[in-house]
Amino acid sequence: MDSVGAPKSAVKNFLRTCWQWLKAQFSPALTFFLAFLFVATFVWVVFAAIVWPAQNARFFRQVLLVDKNRILEVWGPSILPAEETAAKIEFALHQTDISNKLFTITVTLPDEIIHSEEDNTFTRQVELHFSGTLADETQTLTLVNARTISGLVILKSKILLNGQVAGEEVALEESIDLGVEPTWRAVLRRYGGGGSEVPLFPLATLFISVAGWLYQETRRKREEEEKQEEKNRQSAQETWQRFREEIRSEQIERAAITLTSLEQGNLRPYLQENDVHVAQQILAMAAGNFEQVSGKNFLENWLEEAAAALAYATEHNPTNRQALESLLRQFPKDKLQNEGLRKRLETAQSVLGVREPLQGWDWPPPPPEVKLPPPGTVIAGIERNPFPFDTAEDEEMFLFAQGRPLFWAEHPLHVTLKTLQGVLLVQGEKGSGKTALALALGKYSLPDRRVFCCYLAGAPDPAAIRSALANRLLAFVEHLPSFLAFLGEEQRRLLACTLLSELPREILLARLENASEFRHWKWLERAPSDEIRSIWKAETTAHLRLLRQAVTGQSPVSFAETQWWLALQSCLRSLGFEREIYIVLDADDKFSWAWCEEMILPRRHHWADLGIHPIIFSSPLPARQIKEKSGLRTFELRWEEEHLKAMMKWRWDSLYHPKPLESLFSGQGLNTLLQLANSSPRRLIRLWDAVLSDKKNLPISKEDVQKAAERLQ
Repeated sequence: MDSVGAPKSAVKNFLRTCWQWLKAQFSPALTFFLAFLFVATFVWVVFAAIVWPAQNARFFRQVLLVDKNRILEVWGPSILPAEETAAKIEFALHQTDISNKLFTITVTLPDEIIHSEEDNTFTRQVELHFSGTLADETQTLTLVNARTISGLVILKSKILLNGQVAGEEVALEESIDLGVEPTWRAVLRRYGGGGSEVPLFPLATLFISVAGWLYQETRRKREEEEKQEEKNRQSAQETWQRFREEIRSEQIERAAITLTSLEQGNLRPYLQENDVHVAQQILAMAAGNFEQVSGKNFLENWLEEAAAALAYATEHNPTNRQALESLLRQFPKDKLQNEGLRKRLETAQSVLGVREPLQGWDWPPPPPEVKLPPPGTVIAGIERNPFPFDTAEDEEMFLFAQGRPLFWAEHPLHVTLKTLQGVLLVQGEKGSGKTALALALGKYSLPDRRVFCCYLAGAPDPAAIRSALANRLLAFVEHLPSFLAFLGEEQRRLLACTLLSELPREILLARLENASEFRHWKWLERAPSDEIRSIWKAETTAHLRLLRQAVTGQSPVSFAETQWWLALQSCLRSLGFEREIYIVLDADDKFSWAWCEEMILPRRHHWADLGIHPIIFSSPLPARQIKEKSGLRTFELRWEEEHLKAMMKWRWDSLYHPKPLESLFSGQGLNTLLQLANSSPRRLIRLWDAVLSDKKNLPISKEDVQKAAERLQ
C-alpha cells in the first residue's frame, strides 16, 4: 500500500505545482488582454459615438464669384455619410443688378457621389437653373454616398461646377471639396454608438473586460489582503512582544510610543482588548497616575511588567505616596522571579510607608555659621569677639547661626511672647534688642517648628503683609520641597492659586525651578542607601514638577481678603503647620496709631478666628495713649543686670566654654560693666568693645571699665 501511495502523492504534488505555475502565468496574461480589450473598445466607442459623429456634423460655406454682378454661395455638410439619408447642398445666387437672364450651373459628381432624384433615380451630372429675375435665388442639390469607398479614412472628393448665362459659357470652373465617409467607418460608427442602433456589442465587450478586470483585481486584492493580514498579525505580535520587553526593561517612554503606534495604526484589530487595557493601566501606573489603576487586573499575565512599572514609578513618578504605597502593599512580590526587582519594591514600600516628612522639620532655616571677627585689640586668650556689632541687623548671622547661635533665648519677655495670642504690642528703647527679639520670633527661633511665622520691618499695609507671607510660604517650599508629597491634587492647586495671587508667575516658576536643582538638596546625603536616595529624589522631583504644572496651568486668580487668609491657612495645614500663625511687625519709629487702627485692629477678630496673631514692636509710647486703645496687649522690653549678665555669659560660653567669663575681670570689673550699661544691651556691647580697644592684657578692672565709659560719653 505504501509503495502504491507514494507515486500517487508525487503525481498529485506535481499536478498541483503545475496548476499553481499555470495560474501564476495565466493571471498576468489575462489581465493584460482584458486591459487591452477595454482600452481598444473604449477608444472605439469614443471615436464612434463622439469623434466621428462630430466630424459628420460639420458644415462648409464657400463663396464663388460669377461676374461683377453675381455671386454664388454654396453651403452644406462637409462629409457625406455612408447612409441612405441624402445630404442637401444649397446653392444661392446673389445679384446686384438683375439681368433677367437664365443662369445655369452644371454640377459634375465623382463616382463616389451620386445625385438622388425624386423618382429614386441617380445621375452623375446635374443642372441647376436660376431664372435671374430675383436678387437672391436658391437651388438645392440632393447627394447620396455611393458606398464605393472602404476603410476608415475620409476621402476628399471634388465636385466640379460649370456655368452658363443665356446659353453662353461663363468662366466658372470651380470645384467644391466634399468628404466622403468610407463604409468601414460607417459600420464601426453605427455599431459603436454613432448610429440609431443600441451599441450592444461594444457595451458587452466593455462589460466583459471590466468584469474580468474586476475579478482579477478582486482576486489579487484578496490574496494581497490575506498576505497583508498575516504580515500584520505577525507584526502585531512582534510589536506587542517588543512593548512588553520595553516595559520589563523600564524603557517607559519608548513603550508608550510603541503602544500608541499599535493603537493608532492598522495593527489594533490583531490585539486583545483586555491586553490593551492592561497595557494602558501599566503605562498610567509608570507615569504616576495611580488612581486609574485597578490593583488586580494585571496580576495574572502581566506580573513582571507591572512590577517593572511600579519600580519605575517609585524612582521617577511617585506622585501620590498613599496610592503608590497601597499598590506596593497589595502587589504579590513573593511571586516575582526577578530577585532584584522584588527587593526594589520592598525597599520602596518601606520608604513610602513612613508618614513623616523626608527632611524632618528643619524649619525655619538658620543662617550659615560664619567666623566671628577678632576684637579691636589683640588680647591673649580672646580670638573672637562675642559682641562684634551693636545692631541685630548686622549681627544676624551670629545671633542665629547654625551650630553655636549667640542669641540668648531666656529673657522673660521672649518666653512670655511665645505663649500668648492676640494682638501684642512690645515697646522698647533704642538698643533694647527689639529687632533681635522680633527676628527670633518672626524669622529664626520658635518654641514649636510647626508654628508659621513671618517677619516684616516697618509698618506695612495688608497687601504687603500678604505678599510677605506668600514669600515666606514659598521659601518653606523651596527649603523643604519634600513636604509637597503630603499634598493632594486639590491642595496643590490651592497652593498654586494662593502663591499666584501675590507673586508674579515668572518669579514663582523661576524659584520653583531653582528649588528643583539637586545641588540644593543636601538632605539627600542622609539617605541610608542609594536606592532610598533615588526614591527620595524622585518623589520630591515629581511633586515639584506637579506644582510647577499647577502654577503654569492656573489662570489668574483674585481672592477677596478673607478668602486669601482662609486659603493660606488651608495651605499651611496641608503642609503640616498645625498651630498658630505669627506675624511679627518690627515697626519701631514708624509705628503710628492711625496705621494700627486702620490696618491691624479692624482685622484682629478675623485673624484670631484663623489662629493668626500679630506681634508689633515699637518705640516707647505714652501710657495714656495705650490705655485708651482696646484690643491690645502691651509689654515693655526691659533688661535687669542679671539678664545682661546671663546674656553675656551665654555668648561667652558659646565661644570659650569652659573658660568662665568672670576670669576676664578683676574685683568689681564685671559688676561695674553691667551697672554702667544702664540696662541697655547696645550700651553694654559698645562699652565692652571700648574696654577691649583700650586694654592690652587681662584682667579687666573696675577702673578700665570706668575709663571706657567716660570716653564713650
